Amino acid sequence: MKLGTLLVLVAAIVLGGIAAYLAYSIVAARSGKGPATHVVVATAPLEYGTALNTDNIKVLPWGAPVLPDGAFTSVDDLLKDGTRVVLTTIEKNEPVLATRITPPNQPASLASLVAEGMRAVSIKVDEVRGVAGFVRTGDRVDVVLTRHETKKDTEKGYADILLQDVKVLAVGQLSQEKQDKAHVVKTVTVEVSTQQAQKLILAQGVGTLSLVLRQTGEAKAESAQRVSVADLGQGEVAGAAEAGATPAPAPAPARKLAEVWIYRGAKLTTVDPNVYRESR
Repeated sequence: MKLGTLLVLVAAIVLGGIAAYLAYSIVAARSGKGPATHVVVATAPLEYGTALNTDNIKVLPWGAPVLPDGAFTSVDDLLKDGTRVVLTTIEKNEPVLATRITPPNQPASLASLVAEGMRAVSIKVDEVRGVAGFVRTGDRVDVVLTRHETKKDTEKGYADILLQDVKVLAVGQLSQEKQDKAHVVKTVTVEVSTQQAQKLILAQGVGTLSLVLRQTGEAKAESAQRVSVADLGQGEVAGAAEAGATPAPAPAPARKLAEVWIYRGAKLTTVDPNVYRESR
């Protein structure tokens, strides 16, 4: 084989290899598959307050080109600055994220669960006002204020939606996520802004606070109106709004009919549609 032909053949093989590698890289990038990296995961379910160590975490390959925010690529990187403690339940083989564990050498506490710029406030509840103990850590609730006022020997009561879509941080003294059964407690701790915290503290002194459990994932705020004692007489069909039913219109007020007065000499006769009466 001539030298020129051999050189052309070698060049073709090299260029073919380069083209194949580039094609593979493009296909891998478009399909979301890239060079494998590693991420620290839990070796078993980790509950609130569990200290992380080499026995309950490990490193697994991570096929996606992008790591989750706050993930760690090695055990040494996670533990290099000190002991970290689990704040929320982490399942087996789930990545350990910085947002779900404490900073180095800090204990697990309620303050660690509060988001930046938010505050934790506890609300007094009982079996009824606490939704029979079915409110769990992580649920979202609305807070209803009920109060009574007495004016001129007349007592008036009404209820207002004070706050909507509030996150529950703890139920009683329990701040872990998993609870096997309902717990009837005396307090529920919620996460609110500074102004909302002021409203809650003030509201506890002027009325009664109750919790209304929201559907999971429902973050839409609704337009709420005050409900008074007078509104209790207007019956409604439960679930009518969800079913698309149109509420029955309120009955029209009774129309007052006119009276007819007829004079017959010294006699005065009153003609009423319902009553006929002759005065003497």
